[in-house]
Amino acid sequence: MKKFKTLFFVMILLLTPASLMAQTPSDDSNVPAASAVKRVEMYESAASQLGQTTSLAVSPLLAMLIHGFSYHLGSRADASTPWFASLYFLGPLGLLLLAIAVKDVIPVPGAVKTPLNALEELLAPGSGLAAFMAGLPSLLEFFAPAAGAAAAAVWPYLPTGVAWADAGTAAELAAAPPAGLISMLSGFLAALAGGAIFAAVWVVSNAATVLCLVVPGFIGAILKSGRAALGAALYGLGAIHPGLGLAAALLVIFISFLVARKAFRFTVWGFIFAWDLLGRRWRKTPRPEKALAFGGGGAKRMFGIPKRCLGFLEFTPEGPVFVWRRWLLFPTRVLLTGDLVVGRCLSWPILAGHDQNGRLREWISFPLRLRGHEEFLRQAAGAGEIRDLGLKGQAAKGWARIKALCSSKAEDCEPVSA
Repeated sequence: MKKFKTLFFVMILLLTPASLMAQTPSDDSNVPAASAVKRVEMYESAASQLGQTTSLAVSPLLAMLIHGFSYHLGSRADASTPWFASLYFLGPLGLLLLAIAVKDVIPVPGAVKTPLNALEELLAPGSGLAAFMAGLPSLLEFFAPAAGAAAAAVWPYLPTGVAWADAGTAAELAAAPPAGLISMLSGFLAALAGGAIFAAVWVVSNAATVLCLVVPGFIGAILKSGRAALGAALYGLGAIHPGLGLAAALLVIFISFLVARKAFRFTVWGFIFAWDLLGRRWRKTPRPEKALAFGGGGAKRMFGIPKRCLGFLEFTPEGPVFVWRRWLLFPTRVLLTGDLVVGRCLSWPILAGHDQNGRLREWISFPLRLRGHEEFLRQAAGAGEIRDLGLKGQAAKGWARIKALCSSKAEDCEPVSA
């Protein structure tokens, strides 16, 4: 799977130069200067499109605002205005960005800011989809013809055993591929490459929004400010020099592909956390046969369950069974054995067990909707006891030590009767 991910990433990176080489005229002996100028313009346009796509994925709302206003400035002022460049769209978008900035900067109680952060996380996929649709037309406008030229260039080297309706003999099929097929392949390749790049960068940048749910407000403001600055820098570097914009965009894409799997699990976890928080779902009675759960931090080495991997914990007579899908496709079942302990943490419960060294490790983490249902989890999973773990356990131990210290001092100060 790691080799497949690396191969797919290399294919995306090679799509742009390969398609540009296919689109560039091969016979430049007559007009070498014009051909060189055309080549430079195409590479500059490729760098601009790639930087624009990356910027839209890093900070969707801010990049859409910049991208929309660019149609009202310079050479684009007389062009047809798309939907994302309409003032009826840019006006509410600017007000929404201002409201988010005020919410992040002004210190307000956590009871007010956390639900607002949860609402922002629930709306994040919609803003990401809108940003992708805003950048897709220009992406297809440039890369689709280039990808079509690349597909036409490699067509004679492909096996031609399939008979097409508009093709004549096998020689004609090998020499001239069907125009409809090339058009379909060009659009598909361009949309696939752009969608993969956008999705990888977006899930990584969305981690800042998820972190705002669990970190103090000033840290969240710093994370979002850095994300907005990165999105604006991608536009600015591309305007200064296309090479700088292309290098910065490729660096962001490379790092995003490296951590995309973990960022995707973190995004799913944050979305479910936000949904449970706004819906106050911990007030509902949990299902007796199974419960939504995530892989814990200590389950990777013991059972091969990735951390924050979404799945279900089924309560069977043999014991709790964690069910999840590898790569979202292959179902996997793991029976959790050993002495189980239900942990009562600060925000959500966990299911813990002892590893080979006898240390207590987190195996399964439950969502926020199961907060306060520790006794149900103990009975359903067949666990031995309920303990205060995590920050809540540390706080309980510290408070117990303070009480014990105060009680011992009070006994020492007690007067002795004559």
